Amino acid sequence: MSQTGTGAAAPQTIKAAKVARFNLTIDDIRRAFDPGTFDRGWSYQRSRRVRFARISASGDEVEGEVQGSLRKPYAVSARISRMANGRTVIGSECTCPVGFDCKHAVAVLIQAVADCENGQARAANGQTLSAGVIDWLAQMERAAKSAGEDYPPELRQRLLYLLLPAPGGTRLAVAPASVRQLKGGAFSTDVRSFSAANILDPKPPQYLRPSDYALLRRLGRTTVYRSGDFEARRLEGEEGADLLAQMLATGRCYWESPAGPLLRAGEPRAGTIEWRLTGEGLQRPDMVVTGGGLCVPVAPPWYIDTDDGICGPVETDLAPRMAAMLLQAPALTPAEVKTVRVRLTETLPKAPPPLPRELAPPRRIEVVPVPHLLLHQRRLSPNIYWSGTRRPEVVQVDVTLARLSFLYDGHEVASDDRRPAPIFAKGDAVIEVLRRPQAEKQAMRKLEALGLLPATPLHQWNLPNDCQGDYALCDESGYQDEDLWIDFADRDVSALRAAGWRVELDASFPYRMAQADGAIEAALENGSGIDWFELHLGVPVDGQRVDILPALLKVLRQIPGEAMDTFLTDDALDDTSLRLRLNDGRILPLPFAQLRPILAALAGLFAAGREPVDGVLHLTRTDAADLADFAAGAVGVVWRGDESLRALGRQLKDHAGLPPVALPSLFTGSLRPYQQSGLEWMQLLRSAGLGGVLADDMGLGKTVQTLAHIAVEKAEGRLDR
Repeated sequence: MSQTGTGAAAPQTIKAAKVARFNLTIDDIRRAFDPGTFDRGWSYQRSRRVRFARISASGDEVEGEVQGSLRKPYAVSARISRMANGRTVIGSECTCPVGFDCKHAVAVLIQAVADCENGQARAANGQTLSAGVIDWLAQMERAAKSAGEDYPPELRQRLLYLLLPAPGGTRLAVAPASVRQLKGGAFSTDVRSFSAANILDPKPPQYLRPSDYALLRRLGRTTVYRSGDFEARRLEGEEGADLLAQMLATGRCYWESPAGPLLRAGEPRAGTIEWRLTGEGLQRPDMVVTGGGLCVPVAPPWYIDTDDGICGPVETDLAPRMAAMLLQAPALTPAEVKTVRVRLTETLPKAPPPLPRELAPPRRIEVVPVPHLLLHQRRLSPNIYWSGTRRPEVVQVDVTLARLSFLYDGHEVASDDRRPAPIFAKGDAVIEVLRRPQAEKQAMRKLEALGLLPATPLHQWNLPNDCQGDYALCDESGYQDEDLWIDFADRDVSALRAAGWRVELDASFPYRMAQADGAIEAALENGSGIDWFELHLGVPVDGQRVDILPALLKVLRQIPGEAMDTFLTDDALDDTSLRLRLNDGRILPLPFAQLRPILAALAGLFAAGREPVDGVLHLTRTDAADLADFAAGAVGVVWRGDESLRALGRQLKDHAGLPPVALPSLFTGSLRPYQQSGLEWMQLLRSAGLGGVLADDMGLGKTVQTLAHIAVEKAEGRLDR
């Protein structure tokens, strides 16, 4: 170690090639220590007080010595770690009185960076560069990489400007976003918000171009709000129009997302401003652009044609600022129109802007409202303060809700609408509805009597704005209960309709009830295989036969074996309905007393080893006897289709039902009565296409029965070979 002229030891340098992963920067050190400690440590390093700085081979530990005010130098050790978010964490210890995270640690770490930066950078005279010079040179290199608008081939990250509608009607906003461009030119689906304040970082991203710095500085002075996961900036006035033009010039301006249309500058288009009547009876100004396009109220107004991917200014007869201000006018009620027309004419007497239209006075409606209930389902995320989760999107749940409104001669008023006399428009006519508060309150009390309560107290869910006035049906703990909703759909919906309510089921509502139009029917149909039969059980619903066998089999599979007997013999269930979930999602309630014998018979088929395949019971002729048991137990079931298998089953179950068989003359022997029965049994199996086995004790005449069977087959001409 060489000595300097002042007697202090020169810093011992290290070979960067031996350190694999040391990527600490001056900015990392600056962020890890308070400003005063950092400044004093850097002063120590520039004063060459660091006697040596040594880095471990892994690159995550630094140790060194710093000459302080005492004769013995202070020993420093520091450990460097990287968090998952990229943040650098430094922990240090020192033998000085402070003990940790001191100026001596800063000095050693800065010296380590100086020794390692750019592979042991040295000046032309062989002297090691100071950390400040190295840091400045690194910033120069980063600036050189982003000095031009063109991206180098190795740099795939991009800053995009996403244009999107802003809250407040026709306003426009921009959301800067960072995304990686793939080799084929498309963008990754991992799109992240980019804050305009990021340009103030000591080490801004390399993918920023010179135009981005100018744009982001100006965007940083505009109104900011959150749009989903993005930081959006509202574009307004002359500044908004100029920013829009500059963003289009970058070639990185897209409509709403990187997958949307790429926008470019287009020629100006002519436009006229008209006042239009909304469905709520209000008047709003609207720009009609020749050639089409969405108009945004910057100054001058601009159009955005997403079909052709072009944007440009809109030319009107008004001054640019006046046109923009006019387009930002709030909606006017009929009572405000007259005053606004007078004031606008006085404000601009020489060139008055388009004025809101004078319409006939509103026509009043005074009728008794018809309650309208919309049943629907929404996917909601839990409130993080209620559930404790910081990732609510992971545990989103489908929540069933009811939305109450009132129909006044066909005009719908939401139950949470605070207007005593809402206004509507039909064509050019304005209609004013005079509400009936008592009738509306009576309908609300009816819902509460049925168990439906306002959903807003359900703090465990984040309710969107359009659901704030909805009702929910919950158990005593405040949570959704499927059985309660099915009860409501089965029992209360029809009662409300009978009372004059209009109840509408949205496509998302999961509890749609079906009504049987007739008796349960059983059918045996030929299956796909030889001698296979398929058993179907159905009921007519809305004129179509619906198979309920899959739903019945599902019920049986859900009941434990030890509870099956209790389930099938509990008389208390006879006064209830069994609600079967059909394949199309509807729920079919059927009397349990009617289904009990059918379920018992199906359970018997299960006990005989019959298992459904894809919800269908497949039977063969060998199952005829078990089918006969099922048919006898399924009381009240109407049978249709192939009768032969059931007839065979009855014969197989009824010993007295064996068809008599006469012995042919070519058979010269005689049969005992039980042997005659054996012959008749084999003939029955033959006629049914079944095989059989004679299994008697020795000496009981199996041979003579077989010979008699052969003789009958010969006499009937079935043995022709």
